[in-house]
Amino acid sequence: TAQSNFFANSDFHQVYQVGIHGGRPHLFSGLNMESISINGKGDLLYQDKKGYEDPYRKHQQSPIARDIWLRQGDKYSRLTNFAGEDRNPVWGADGKSFYYLSEKSGSFNVYKRSAVGGDERQLTSFKKNPVRFLSVADNGTLCFGYDGELYTLREGETPHRVAVNIVTDSNDDDVVRRINRYGATEVKVSPNGKEVAFVLHGDVYVTSMDYATTKRITDTPEQE
Repeated sequence: TAQSNFFANSDFHQVYQVGIHGGRPHLFSGLNMESISINGKGDLLYQDKKGYEDPYRKHQQSPIARDIWLRQGDKYSRLTNFAGEDRNPVWGADGKSFYYLSEKSGSFNVYKRSAVGGDERQLTSFKKNPVRFLSVADNGTLCFGYDGELYTLREGETPHRVAVNIVTDSNDDDVVRRINRYGATEVKVSPNGKEVAFVLHGDVYVTSMDYATTKRITDTPEQE
């Protein structure tokens, strides 16, 4: 027997629940609920999804822009009504207030809001790039991504960039045997016909026509 009149597909997921010791999953909600956060009372925060929109698109304002909702028992309440994007809610330690990301200031920043009453404060004021991937620890420390870096934030303080060091045993002189069967684009042959340059996974490579070697020319996080 159908338990929901919502049509589930790869873009509009349904939410299921399962016991902590396993067992059969059961349909929790036919509504599409993204970025779910649950407090100690079982109150559930989530962002809705009214239609398809690239989650990394900036400055979009439309009828399908995401909003934050609260589910308490069988009651649903919309907590935000900004014409643009409100998303990624996380409960605060008190279980009464929550943090979320909004483009109200022109770029995604962190806001704090009461679940009851709607009192709100803006906690960050970044302008160049959007804040992403908001989370919160049990002690109230917020963590998020900004401009390719990780930051933490305690209320009343300024954001702190986390120093991340990645250690690797490889170096630029290592020879790696790799077989890529697809993905090369933008192929160009050198004027003398002895080398071929191409793009693979966002980086530029050059391979020799005379020798079975290929060298990666660029090594950046951006698309080349």
